[in-house]
Amino acid sequence: MLLPVVVLAPSCGLAGGTASSLPGVLWASVTPAWTPTDVQEFLLHELVHTTLFLEERRHGFYRDMRLLLDEENLTPSAIRTDRRPLDKVFHSIVVATEILQARIRLGTVHHPEDSLHPDSETLRANTLTSIRAVQKLDMEKLLMPRPIEMIEKCRTHLEQIVLCP
Repeated sequence: MLLPVVVLAPSCGLAGGTASSLPGVLWASVTPAWTPTDVQEFLLHELVHTTLFLEERRHGFYRDMRLLLDEENLTPSAIRTDRRPLDKVFHSIVVATEILQARIRLGTVHHPEDSLHPDSETLRANTLTSIRAVQKLDMEKLLMPRPIEMIEKCRTHLEQIVLCP
């Protein structure tokens, strides 16, 4: 129901995605190399983005979008690891946390490194790094209470996750 429009279109190097300006539309560039787990994680990844886009439209997450672009407010993305604006990093923290929780529930914690997302240990470590970087910012100046609460919930979940066999 949240993603009623799926556009299948090939791309060189991109898996697909969703956009806040087109809620409900999913673009996918599925390849034969994708495993069933890759497809599951891709769909979950984009569903999480979509739900965040909708919640953001309804409640607002950011106090001033312009401030998010300031160099001092760029922090590492949990998935891509490059320095990005806070709105993108916030999304990556929530997406990565949901992917790790899904892997635990589905029994896919130990999956190949050449998948769409980093391996579980790396993803967990990168996400905690992103959270720590965001928490060093003046979050009260940049974020509304709901995303601050969500970041804290992600931190709590990640610290409780046990990835060992």
